[in-house]
Amino acid sequence: MSTERVPPGPREAKPAVQRSTVMLAAPDAAQIARTLIEKYGADALAFARERAQCAVEVGDELALDAWRLVIEATQRGLRQIADD
Repeated sequence: MSTERVPPGPREAKPAVQRSTVMLAAPDAAQIARTLIEKYGADALAFARERAQCAVEVGDELALDAWRLVIEATQRGLRQIADD
């Protein structure tokens, strides 16, 4: 059994984390809104707002931005249903 030590290789630089300013595309937000409306009806907006508040409480700005898009899409969806 060999006890030869292999020297560690050079450390590879980790790429910088790049954050997109828009993590959730509008079509995705619209789909989530439709799903929430199907599941919760008029309470879908309250659900989305509660999730946004949770994001605020934990300081998750990316999630907050995403939930804001979902809230807007949910409001549009509920208005459309009311107008039909």
